[in-house]
Amino acid sequence: MRALGAEVVLSGDDFDAAKARARAHAEKNGFPFVEDGKEPAINEGAGSMAVELLHWPEPFDAILVALGNGALINGVGTWVKAHAPRTEVIGICATGAPSMQRSWASGSVVTTETVATILCGGNVTEEQFQAWFAAGANGGSE
Repeated sequence: MRALGAEVVLSGDDFDAAKARARAHAEKNGFPFVEDGKEPAINEGAGSMAVELLHWPEPFDAILVALGNGALINGVGTWVKAHAPRTEVIGICATGAPSMQRSWASGSVVTTETVATILCGGNVTEEQFQAWFAAGANGGSE
């Protein structure tokens, strides 16, 4: 990023602290804050991976997608279901970051006190869950 002229600031002890710092910096300076999992265009961009996957010569029975905050699976799942509806899209999450899976199972946001994984952003917020659920997660595979 620096090579492209960006100012890179490392801040906070974890992903959430760094994100809070970035949000405060954007607000203070009047910059837009683009958040993965909240912006539909980012979800659509993640779907470009599915475009490439579906060029594979043989059809897939299933595609496993990291669940995280839901952005990647929303993008990939939307494209796959539109262009290869027989392919199952399965969300996976780290055992140490089960909040999205638990949220899905209960139908409401479930957070955990800790996230024990190298996964960034493994704990789900209300906004992320609602965006994921509204984008069609309720029609996908469990």
